Amino acid sequence: MFPIWRVSATPAAVVAPHPGEVARFADEAGAAFLVVRPSVRAFSRWVCVVYFSSTITAESFADFCAIRFGFPYCRARDLASWYGVSVPACVREWSRVRGSLPCLVVSYYK
Repeated sequence: MFPIWRVSATPAAVVAPHPGEVARFADEAGAAFLVVRPSVRAFSRWVCVVYFSSTITAESFADFCAIRFGFPYCRARDLASWYGVSVPACVREWSRVRGSLPCLVVSYYK
C-alpha cells in the first residue's frame, strides 16, 4: 500500500513521458484502459499501468515502450484476467486533495 501522504510530483531532473503521451500510444496499441498512479518503485514516482486483453498485444506494447522511451525494463505481466504494462510517467504537479486517492483511470472501450 502506497502511503497517500508521501505522494509527490516527479522531480524536475527526471526524464519520463507524460501520461498523455503514454495514453496516446496505448490507445493506438489497442489498450482496454490505463491507470495513472503513484509508485514507490518507479524512478519518476508515478506509473501508467496500461491494461490489455491479449498477452501478445501487451508484450508488443512493452517492447515499443522499451525502444521509444528507453525503458528496457518494461515488461508485460499477467494480472488475473488482464495483461498489464507499467510505464514510468512524469507528473510535474501534484496537489493532495483531502479524502481522495491519487489515481486516474482512462477507459478506451468504445
